[in-house]
Amino acid sequence: MIRSALGKVTFAALTGLVAAATTVGCSGDSDKSGRTTTSADQGKTGMVGLAIQVAPGIFVDQVHYVVTGNGQNVSGDIDVTDPNSTVSVQVGLPGGTGYNVVMSADATQGTQTPHCEGTVNFDVVAGTTTSVFVNLLCDALNNGSNIGGKIIEGQFTAGDGTACPDVAFYTVSPLQTSTGSPITLNGAGTAGTTTTVWTATPDGTVANPTAAATTFTCAAPGVHVLTFTVTDGKSCTDSQTINVTCINPGVCGNGTLEAGEGCDDGNVLNGDGCSSTCQHEVVCGDGLIEAPETCDPPVTGFCSATCQTVPPNCGDGIVQAGEQCDPPNGTTCSATCQTQAPPPVCGNGIVEAGETCEPPGTATCDAACHTIAVLCGNGVLDAGEECDPPGTATCGAGCLLAGASCTDCENLNCGSVVSDCTTAGTLCTAALECSRDNDCYNLDPAICYCGAVDIVACQGATGPAGPCITQYNAAASSPSPAQVLLDLTDPSTALGKAGFIQQCDNAFCPGCPN
Repeated sequence: MIRSALGKVTFAALTGLVAAATTVGCSGDSDKSGRTTTSADQGKTGMVGLAIQVAPGIFVDQVHYVVTGNGQNVSGDIDVTDPNSTVSVQVGLPGGTGYNVVMSADATQGTQTPHCEGTVNFDVVAGTTTSVFVNLLCDALNNGSNIGGKIIEGQFTAGDGTACPDVAFYTVSPLQTSTGSPITLNGAGTAGTTTTVWTATPDGTVANPTAAATTFTCAAPGVHVLTFTVTDGKSCTDSQTINVTCINPGVCGNGTLEAGEGCDDGNVLNGDGCSSTCQHEVVCGDGLIEAPETCDPPVTGFCSATCQTVPPNCGDGIVQAGEQCDPPNGTTCSATCQTQAPPPVCGNGIVEAGETCEPPGTATCDAACHTIAVLCGNGVLDAGEECDPPGTATCGAGCLLAGASCTDCENLNCGSVVSDCTTAGTLCTAALECSRDNDCYNLDPAICYCGAVDIVACQGATGPAGPCITQYNAAASSPSPAQVLLDLTDPSTALGKAGFIQQCDNAFCPGCPN
């Protein structure tokens, strides 16, 4: 009689690359009474097939599996060192509910060794095929790839007779490999089993046909049928069949991409991007940035001969990230390879930062290129004065005729400087007001920005220390001391217009603003 109901189970492991289940067809088997079973007799033991497709760049040599439930604990390792092997196993189990399968592997990806694992619960239903999908997730990966796979269909075949042994379980792995590579077999029968036998058709060799644990090696490519049989040495027999596939290994170096090869460039040399075993290899200098490279190809000062990024080195003559110039020259390029305004050269005819006039040695420009202030109040009518001394009924502030304002003096002597600043907007007027409020520009507007720090140090590590840093930076639209000091001498800029008014007051309108 039939003692239990049987069914079929199909597992499939999923990744972003593979999400398909391959179905293995069912064939009739002989039960212990010698007759061929029908679909109505299916039950007792089933096949559970497992297969994992490895994602590109991730390599697995061995996958461990454990199937538990209903008093069963079936485990093993799937050897996939052969390049044509699939990560696959077929397991025979009794029918029932509450089974669990766990698949795990320690993969390699470059120098990383991510651990990959997945688990799922499943039931075996009499006379049917149940698909189960296992998703293997890998940790410590940066590219988001997972190892996953497909688990192929199994079938369960009925037995009868309460005293006859049945196939308790079996495992076959891998389900695909190269000709000449071994496939691991293992199985056992229930109580009463006296003999276990592995057979194969149409060809191939079972190392020890009567051993429960042995190996099978196929001599020719194609599909081979393995049969595992248990008997009581008398009339009771139970068996299960499993299909495996063998393929011819590829010939590395023939220029044709074949099964098991990642590349084939027509030779068996290492170091050219395709190894002597026809697997992809990282080559520094091929223009492709691949782990563990951080750059490619090598470029002096930027990318080393081993394709690693070269950090900036101020002074090597190469302008790299974080540098504005190289090498330092003491004038336009600082010791930290940042651009800076050169120190002023009094007498070159150019009014530079730190100067208020050029050329030196004139009636209004001293030897250090600083404007000689008009001596309003000395009783002498100097250039830019309308009267002297001020403070009389007819002579007002700035030595201008009574009723004249600082703006009148500035416009009279320096053009429309006030309106120019007003037109430039609040950035100009804010810088001007800060300078006047702090009374800091005294012959040189740069003092309001740099303070007591000299021009070179102001642009270097010391930095500016004046009271109007915020307003000057805003007017120059830059926090760079070099840029601020350049703008201060350029009357076309908002900051330059403010500085020009200050120089005008120093030179022609002492006592302003009123």
